[in-house]
Amino acid sequence: MGRLHPEHFRIRDLDEAEARVVEALLECTDDNWIIMPTVRDGTEKPPVKIDIVVAHPGHGVAIIEVKGYVPEIRSGQWIGGPRGAQSPVAQLNNNRGRLRRRLEQEVPSAGRFQVSAAIAFPNAAGIKGNVDPLDLSQDQLIWSTDLNSIDSSLVRLIGRGATPTLLFDKGIFSEVIGCLRPDAEFLDDQEARYRWALARLEDRSL
Repeated sequence: MGRLHPEHFRIRDLDEAEARVVEALLECTDDNWIIMPTVRDGTEKPPVKIDIVVAHPGHGVAIIEVKGYVPEIRSGQWIGGPRGAQSPVAQLNNNRGRLRRRLEQEVPSAGRFQVSAAIAFPNAAGIKGNVDPLDLSQDQLIWSTDLNSIDSSLVRLIGRGATPTLLFDKGIFSEVIGCLRPDAEFLDDQEARYRWALARLEDRSL
C-alpha cells in the first residue's frame, strides 16, 4: 500500500475526482511509493497547485493533474472543463517544468532531474484517435479503467522517454521529499502570555 504524505492529510477535503485517484494510488501501489496530494509551489509567480505528486526511490518523480470532466478534442484542441481554463496539456507541461527547476535548484546532489507527468480522467474510460499531435502520449493518460492497476500505469509513465530515470539513494530521496513537503518549525515565545497579561493590567490601570 502506498504511503500518504503527510500521513494526516485529509483526503475528504479533496474534490471527488482527486480523492478517487489518491485512494487508487494508495490502494494499488506498494509502500515504496510516496503519494502527496495538493503540492503547492510558491517559488515562481504566479504560485501553482499540483494536484498530486508521486515519488519512488527506484523509479523517480511524477506529477498527476486530475480532471473530473469528460474531455473532447475538436480540431486538435481540448474541449471541456471550466470556461477559460488553460489546456490540460499546457498546465501539465508548465507545472512539470516548474517542479523540475525547483528540484534541480534545491536538491543539486540529485543532478539533472526528470519529472514525468500524466493527466488522470477518473470519469472517462478512454479516448478514440491519435493523441500524438497534442504533445501527449497514451502513457500520459490515466483513465477510470486504469485506476485498479494504477501502479503499472506509473511504471510505464516514468519509464518512457530517452532520459534514464534517476535512482535515488536514501539521503537524496529524503531531500526530494523534504523539498516537496517542507517542514516548518514555529518558534516558541514563552513570554508572550506574560506580555499580554501585563498589557491588559496596564490598560485597566489607566
